[in-house]
Amino acid sequence: MDLKARASSTMVSVLLILPLLLCFAGTAEAEICTAIAPKPFCESSHLSQSCTEYCLNNGYEIGLCQFLGGPDPDLYSCICQKNC
Repeated sequence: MDLKARASSTMVSVLLILPLLLCFAGTAEAEICTAIAPKPFCESSHLSQSCTEYCLNNGYEIGLCQFLGGPDPDLYSCICQKNC
């Protein structure tokens, strides 16, 4: 009888703690959403006020100018990112 009480007590403890563990497990690997701004906000700089403002106004957390390659070495694009 004592064994059944201990087993049910352990099961209740596991059921109470399991949702908390699952909640924290999901936050460790946040997915990042990325978007490329449709207008050329960047010149040859990694930081641009217009790029940052565009991204923040559209729900993103950060906006950086990145070189995406191509024939023109000054071709930078505004990249917006946020946690999904």
